[in-house]
Amino acid sequence: MRKLAPRQITIILFLASTLFFLYQHAINTSWDFTVYVSNAKYWAGQSALFEAIRPPVMPFAILLLGIFGWKTAEYLYIIAASLLFAYSSIAFARAFKVNENVFYLFSLTPLVLFYGLINGAELPSLAFLELSVVFSLRKSWLAGIFLALACLSRYNLLAFVPLLVLQRNVKTIFQSILAFFIMFVPWFAYNFWEYGNFFTSIADSYAMNFLYRSYLIQPVRYEHFVMAAAWLLPLVVWGICLLLRQWKSVLGKGNLLSFAKREWASLMIVAIIILTAYQYAQTPVKSARYLISLAAPIAYFSAISFKKLQEKRPHLAKAAIFAFILFNVVWLGNQDTSNVYQTDSGYRTAISALENLSIVDCRTMSNVWPVLHYFGKNAEPAPRRELVNKTLADGDFFLLFYSAGEPDWAMNRTFLRTLPVLAETNTFAVIGNKTRCNPERPVDRTYLSLTQEHYLLVHNATLNINPCFILFQKNSIVERSCNFINGNGFVRDENRALP
Repeated sequence: MRKLAPRQITIILFLASTLFFLYQHAINTSWDFTVYVSNAKYWAGQSALFEAIRPPVMPFAILLLGIFGWKTAEYLYIIAASLLFAYSSIAFARAFKVNENVFYLFSLTPLVLFYGLINGAELPSLAFLELSVVFSLRKSWLAGIFLALACLSRYNLLAFVPLLVLQRNVKTIFQSILAFFIMFVPWFAYNFWEYGNFFTSIADSYAMNFLYRSYLIQPVRYEHFVMAAAWLLPLVVWGICLLLRQWKSVLGKGNLLSFAKREWASLMIVAIIILTAYQYAQTPVKSARYLISLAAPIAYFSAISFKKLQEKRPHLAKAAIFAFILFNVVWLGNQDTSNVYQTDSGYRTAISALENLSIVDCRTMSNVWPVLHYFGKNAEPAPRRELVNKTLADGDFFLLFYSAGEPDWAMNRTFLRTLPVLAETNTFAVIGNKTRCNPERPVDRTYLSLTQEHYLLVHNATLNINPCFILFQKNSIVERSCNFINGNGFVRDENRALP
């Protein structure tokens, strides 16, 4: 049997992983993915939903691909993202002098396959991060460009900005930092034009995912780190031991400076691990997908230990490859990759129920409002429990799905029975008074402005939602500087109210 060429193996890995990503998207309706699509359509004037908390890379890519049709654009985006990851994996492997196909294969862990493109932005952000590291090792200012793209794909990756100063050339460090900030200029300009502050999107995301969720802080779940490595864990542990042995040998032959010069690449791997663990630990609600950046270190350590295994036990090395692929296939085959909320037909059935009740153009609130937008129904976020009766009295309607899990009051069947239920199934309920019909409106307000409105209605107090305060409240000088560059003077906000 003819042996496959290295490039043929790369193509097979790319095709296999891409087909899985496409299949996963075909049977899944992801909340985040639908929002990114809606943001793209909003820019094209074809959607009423826009969420400022979302970074721009994915919706902008879908907007460009939209010339082929919106649905086609989704699948083309997935193919492009998978191709980008294949390229970044090969480039990373070359930069770190490990086998390209082994590294690419070991990068396709269950965590990467399952979470890489289900929400849309994780895999591209990982690919951009890898390319940033590659160009850092080349002492190129392009490291700043790619790290900016990673951060503009997922704001979580702002934790990796310190990587830019880990280049061995002072001039390149400054060039990379400058390139990083220049990449943000168009997005900052858009934010200032739309909302009056350069940092609105980042502040909106920080408030929703961090600041306003401080009461939900969960402890670090170490099983997430094990999950990130999965069946590669033995190879990863062996690879770390091999690296430590190498470090010991190098340290025994020279000083720390010569050690740093010789081991700069492996030190970058350690930096990725530390920064990934830091951003995971700082995130209030823990999810394994926040560790997706560990895919590069995991593949690296696995590749160097695999090389050693191949030298000593070539047959065992082949068995390890076969076992990794087999375990991935079996594991993914047993995962429920379908929609965690409803099937597509379930959403369409609910929208049809609204049409049967002649609630077509009436203002409707839901606990899955982005997904309803995706299927063509304008909807807004469901209100807090304290505002339910007021909202209904104002003439608005609710379309609530029990499987969404939030808000708590929407899961309370006893409470729902006290409301005017117009239609109900095992999966959803339509609630409202048909005496009034408020017209629909665009759903493009920021998370901060909506939170401020609800807080005022419930507590009769005004929150400070100035992005400069939200982001920099703990540093007076930075907060004042932020207000200054946004045209509000070199001042510190007097209102310090937080929810």
